[in-house]
Amino acid sequence: MAHRYLGIFLRIQFLMWTISGIYFSWTEIDEIHGDHFKKRDS
Repeated sequence: MAHRYLGIFLRIQFLMWTISGIYFSWTEIDEIHGDHFKKRDS
């Protein structure tokens, strides 16, 4: 029975890992870095 819950947990973790990987590969790197949140000195 425990292996069933472990399998569900691993599937959810793998799904979240895959979705976040797709998001990071499709998003501009400057947006990921948060460069638009940095304050400009000038």
